[in-house]
Amino acid sequence: MKKFRDLSIKTKLVLMQLLVTSVVLVFLGIFLIYDEWRNYKDSAVNQLTSSAQLIISNSISSLQFSDPAAAEEVLSSLNTQNEIVNAWIYNGEDKLFAKYSKAGYEHYTLSKINQEGITFSKGYITIAKKIMDDEEVLGMLSIRLDMSARWNALIRDIYSIILAFVAGIVTAFLLAILVQRKISGPLLELTNKTEQVAKTGDYSLRIENISSDEIGYLGSAFNRLLEQTQLREQELSMAREQLQIVLDTVPGTISWLDSNLNYLGVNRRLADTFGLKPEDFIGQNLGFKGSSEEFVAFVRKFFNSKNKQVYKEINAIIQNQPYTHLIIGQKYGDDKFAVFIGIDITRIKEAERSIKLSEERFALVLEASNTGIWDFDILNNAAYYSPRWKAILGYEEHEIKNTSEEWENRLHPDEKERIIKLFDDYMANPQGQLVYEYRLRHKDGTYRWVYDRSTALRNEQGKSYRMLGSIYDITSRKNAEAALQEAHNNLEIKVAERTRELAEANIRLQELDRLKSMFLASMSHELRTPLNSIIGFTGLLLMGMAGDLNDEQKKQLDLVKNSAKHLLDLINDILDISKIEAEKIDLDINEYNLKELIDEIIAEASPLVNGKDLQLVGDVSNDLNMTSDRRRVKQIVMNLISNAIKFTDRGSVSVKAALNPDNMLEFVVTDTGIGISEEDQKKLFAPFQQLDMSSSKKYDGTGLGLYLCSKLVDILGGKIEMNSALGKGSTFTFILPLVYSDKIGKEKE
Repeated sequence: MKKFRDLSIKTKLVLMQLLVTSVVLVFLGIFLIYDEWRNYKDSAVNQLTSSAQLIISNSISSLQFSDPAAAEEVLSSLNTQNEIVNAWIYNGEDKLFAKYSKAGYEHYTLSKINQEGITFSKGYITIAKKIMDDEEVLGMLSIRLDMSARWNALIRDIYSIILAFVAGIVTAFLLAILVQRKISGPLLELTNKTEQVAKTGDYSLRIENISSDEIGYLGSAFNRLLEQTQLREQELSMAREQLQIVLDTVPGTISWLDSNLNYLGVNRRLADTFGLKPEDFIGQNLGFKGSSEEFVAFVRKFFNSKNKQVYKEINAIIQNQPYTHLIIGQKYGDDKFAVFIGIDITRIKEAERSIKLSEERFALVLEASNTGIWDFDILNNAAYYSPRWKAILGYEEHEIKNTSEEWENRLHPDEKERIIKLFDDYMANPQGQLVYEYRLRHKDGTYRWVYDRSTALRNEQGKSYRMLGSIYDITSRKNAEAALQEAHNNLEIKVAERTRELAEANIRLQELDRLKSMFLASMSHELRTPLNSIIGFTGLLLMGMAGDLNDEQKKQLDLVKNSAKHLLDLINDILDISKIEAEKIDLDINEYNLKELIDEIIAEASPLVNGKDLQLVGDVSNDLNMTSDRRRVKQIVMNLISNAIKFTDRGSVSVKAALNPDNMLEFVVTDTGIGISEEDQKKLFAPFQQLDMSSSKKYDGTGLGLYLCSKLVDILGGKIEMNSALGKGSTFTFILPLVYSDKIGKEKE
């Protein structure tokens, strides 16, 4: 059975119209049947209700006087209503008082009914109503109606509806056939025109008698499509002709083939080579005119490979003449087709052979003259060294690469910078020839003197793009000159040797100082790692992470932790000082808010005043910003505050920062501590110096803090000073530029 989508438009239109009509008629029939049934039911209920009201009104007196005969006479009036088949009257004691049964329905008995209502059961309707006098219930009336006659009438209506449904379907079918002809006819005509265009390729065909509806619009669109296609076909034909003309003028052979190695087209140059026309090749297999076996194998291999493009030189004999072609292949169309361009390079290959022969002759001449040739391609950073150039330095030809670095790496260290600068200056402004003497390292490690004569080639803008030169070994001459000079300058040589020895001694001293700084930095780094572990694990023990500790254990662990921190501070100070002395310190210059920095320092220093009657105060403007190394400024202020807290037991430690009249930032750290004598003030900023150097000193410290502060202030372009008196506290003042610049650092250096 065909699927709906495979049916013709004609059949689809008829089926869709029939389907729509059927659905409408079905819903209409269901509605009519339901409406008829509802009308029958409502009329039956109304009939029962009216009859019940009539019986109730005429039975009240019979119940009041207990006269069953009168009640049955009232019920007998129901005999005029054919559909009412039973009726019952019960008295107030729920006993049967009177009844009525139509002939044939006497056997039916009714269960006692205590409530009013309507009951539907097996084609019957029963209504129950109370018999009341004012508000007194005298009894209950039940009347039963047979619905069979109404059912029969409903069935007759259903038959009528079915007949109407069939008539509607037939009518709809006939109308659908008439309507589909109006729709499918133009569509079939459009289909036939499409098939005709596909078979003949005649784009001049058109759809006639186009209407104004959507199908007519489709026909108009089809006609416009044919017009555009016809125009494009004409343009494409013209483009093909133009392309063929262009391909025919190309100074080379061009062919395009499919993956089965069949010709799709060639240019006239290739066709003329075989004495044919370009159209004679179309559809023919490659090699049908005895093409080069090498070319056929090359094309087949190219189609079987994953390469999109290929280049190859192929030799062929054409009309008894040897030719060399450079073949360029390019795939397209998902690798199902390829274009091959052949360029005759026979004369180029002959010229290359001639050039190679000339180069060999030139090389022989250079070899005989003991001259090495070099060539620098400045734009591509490439170089060439002749075999003789390499032989002068003791190398075989394959042992030195063709790069400019090979020459630079062999320059004598004492001359390298000067020679390269001389070379660069000449390239920047070439005037005449560059002639100079210098030394190059030989394969055996010695240096050979060479005489170099070079010339720069310039472009139209006057810039150098290439440099050619030659070298000649003058080592023997230079050695003779050196020996002669040595004979005349023994005294100068001895003085120079002594000077060199002193210089070397000075270099060794500088190296020892550098090694000392490197040793301190290295050891400080190696010691910090275990100290951080000691501090960390001691903290964990004090926090009870490994179990509860008694007071003595906590006391001893506190000593361990404090000692480790003290040692870590010492190592950090040593590391910073070693970096400063080795001139290895790096600065991170950024803009930041000074108020935030001072608040951060005070927050970190607050634990240091615990147990002391001491107040820590900061005074900085909220809108004061500074551009410098934030970490180093923080380190300076933190050291000064820590030092002040250490020597102050009561009173206050304050830090203030503000701009002075010179627009420099002035930091003032003041304490109310023990103060410093004038004698001790002289050694404050020296390394490893403390005011109390005795073995029983009261205050801990490394003696590096103030020395480190002075060094950092100096690096950041400022200066530091202090003012103090014994018993009256101390004031440390340092100033820094509001904005640090590299010029400041260089001036300090």
